[in-house]
Amino acid sequence: MIKAIIFDLSGVLIEDPALKMLDYFRSYFGVKIETFRKVDPELLPKFQKGMVSEEQLWARICTAFKVKVPDVPSLWEEAYRSVYKPKEEMLSLAAQLKKEEYKVGLLSNSEIPAMGGGPQKLDNVLSSGPLHKERR
Repeated sequence: MIKAIIFDLSGVLIEDPALKMLDYFRSYFGVKIETFRKVDPELLPKFQKGMVSEEQLWARICTAFKVKVPDVPSLWEEAYRSVYKPKEEMLSLAAQLKKEEYKVGLLSNSEIPAMGGGPQKLDNVLSSGPLHKERR
């Protein structure tokens, strides 16, 4: 008997924000997208795995671009919120499953700043970047 359903965040519960976020950062720093991608190919994966903090991410990027470090609490979250587009039909499905007394969870490799908007209505949230688990 099925007792729980687990959803992914990007591409399932929300439209995948990756390319739009990259464009947001490119625009924010005033550089070409190719330039942004070349800073350090391993930097973003390290951030996504929780091996590099957001503060360290922007410090390295700003050093490479010779620009001021962003003076906002979380540029990542700011970008995410600006491009966040929920898939309403999937969120409705998750809500319906909860009403039917299934446990509904989220398993994602999304970065913690990106987790802020979507998963409040779920029973469990597990993110690999950095490892983060919430029980509700």
